Amino acid sequence: MKKWMVRSLLLTLILVILGGTFLTASMADKVEIELFYYKQEIVKQMGDMATAFCKKNPDISLKLTLIPNDSMTVLRTRMAGGDAPDIIQLQAYSAVFEFAQAGWLVDLTNEPVLSKVIEGAKTSVTYKGRAYALPMDLAGIGIIYNKDLFKKYNLKPPTTFTELQNVCAVLKKNKVTPFAGLFKVNWSLGHFISMVHSTLAGPKVMPWLEAMNAGKGSFADPINSKELFKIIDFYKANVSANAAEMDWDEQQAAFASGEAAMMVQGLWSYGAAIATNPKLNCGFIPFPCTDKAEDTKLLADVDSTFALSAISSPAKM
Repeated sequence: MKKWMVRSLLLTLILVILGGTFLTASMADKVEIELFYYKQEIVKQMGDMATAFCKKNPDISLKLTLIPNDSMTVLRTRMAGGDAPDIIQLQAYSAVFEFAQAGWLVDLTNEPVLSKVIEGAKTSVTYKGRAYALPMDLAGIGIIYNKDLFKKYNLKPPTTFTELQNVCAVLKKNKVTPFAGLFKVNWSLGHFISMVHSTLAGPKVMPWLEAMNAGKGSFADPINSKELFKIIDFYKANVSANAAEMDWDEQQAAFASGEAAMMVQGLWSYGAAIATNPKLNCGFIPFPCTDKAEDTKLLADVDSTFALSAISSPAKM
């Protein structure tokens, strides 16, 4: 039963486009599976996936639990307390490795679905030579910009930091907020700092990551920290005045309405912005951190994964 359930759930997750609902059972003997996830931008897709899965598997009901902020804190508490969700969305790399080391995840190495995953993505879920999750998407962080506003003010997508400064100056002169902010939750600023740090590190980023993983590196090693803080200060000076009060929904609304011309987000927000305003004409570019155009690159890697709990209830095992 367990082996069949693992394969059935994983095949559905990879074949059906991912967004929350709660599908209840009409039969008393149905098995309820809880899927825990944190990506609030895929609520609709997760609902569609749940509907498709339960239609194909009428003896299973699927409960979707969305925790967009501090999901890892909630997850660690639940796992340690024996209240584990059955399917878990985890960030790639460190979160998967942490849960695998704790013995909380099912080893998926020999599951056929992993043959559909490109080799370069498998490292994000591989701990001590074994695969413990299914990579779900590749994502990078950059600037999503309003093409119509840029055209209106004769602006071109910036390729250097100086050009970005000039774009912001023109927008502010015309009473347009340069960046829709999102400072209410910590993950947004974490993404911003990670993006800038990686861009400034350039070719040094991979050796630095290896040193950090070996416990020998420092966050300041590959970059000039003054440059990092200069860009953080610039960003703070060009976001919405109430950025500290803005959550995901407020950021999306400010950008989609044209109140702000840009927002720093991941590729996952591109579709969400268009869904908020189907008439929105927007593009996606890397965030320039230096005055060398060749340094302005979009860094992308596996973002989220799905794993199966190794400590689900005995009845489900």
